[in-house]
Amino acid sequence: MGMRRIDGSCFFAAIFFVVSGIFRTILFGRRHGSHSETNFGLMKALDGEYIRNQWEDIDGVLHSLRIIQGILHILAWIITATVLFRAAWLQSSRGTHSMGLHCSVAFLGATIAIVELLVHMLTFGSMMALQWMASDFTMENWYEIEGLGADQQDLLGWKVLEVVSIAAHGMLLWVDTIEYFFLATVLILLFISTKGQASPLSTSWSCFGLGIAFFCILDVAAEVLRFNNWRLFSQICFWISTANRCILFPNWLMWLGVQLAQAPTAMKQEISIAQMEGDAAGHD
Repeated sequence: MGMRRIDGSCFFAAIFFVVSGIFRTILFGRRHGSHSETNFGLMKALDGEYIRNQWEDIDGVLHSLRIIQGILHILAWIITATVLFRAAWLQSSRGTHSMGLHCSVAFLGATIAIVELLVHMLTFGSMMALQWMASDFTMENWYEIEGLGADQQDLLGWKVLEVVSIAAHGMLLWVDTIEYFFLATVLILLFISTKGQASPLSTSWSCFGLGIAFFCILDVAAEVLRFNNWRLFSQICFWISTANRCILFPNWLMWLGVQLAQAPTAMKQEISIAQMEGDAAGHD
């Protein structure tokens, strides 16, 4: 497959998924690699000194990497949405077969891209606003509290900032769940499409997609089970989604790219055959 021509959209979407997945792995390892950054006891106790240190020690490089990762992931899904539309159009015999099924594929692909775009833009905005408040706003001694010494600070502002930050990041809590649920649905629909008719797309490719759909369903189940054991199932979610983003789904896209690159030639051959049959019928 490596020597064959690959559709450019599929190629770039796959590359963006791989690179964003690598960046996500780096960020995940950085966040969980240091004990001080994963001290959930101090975080849940809203320890003012701990929270202040977390906000004051934000790594600018990692912050930029997080934004780049999000942008690449958004671009990957926007391109993938156009690819899914083309695949659905091809499978529907240019809009003449099983329109409901194939419109669902295109609609779900566009929905994933729009959800990713909106949620990440909202998250970037809230993250930048919170960091601006942490760097420029007064976060200590909001009120006079009895019992505090002359050099002691209430650190109430830092505690409020952390609570707001947790609530703001909650917008991303179920995004991956929605993404993988819709993706699993798309892959299952494409499998049904290729099995139910003479398909221009490979049935082996659709079976590979069905395997990816199984991993997507596992990811959704692990996302739900996080609330029983957050640390364990968050790790499981991360590694399943990383395998999907960095290995399985990019390969699926590349395989689709080879088929889409060959599709125009196949269509031209079909048109030529139809014209020849029409000419032959006219002579008869």
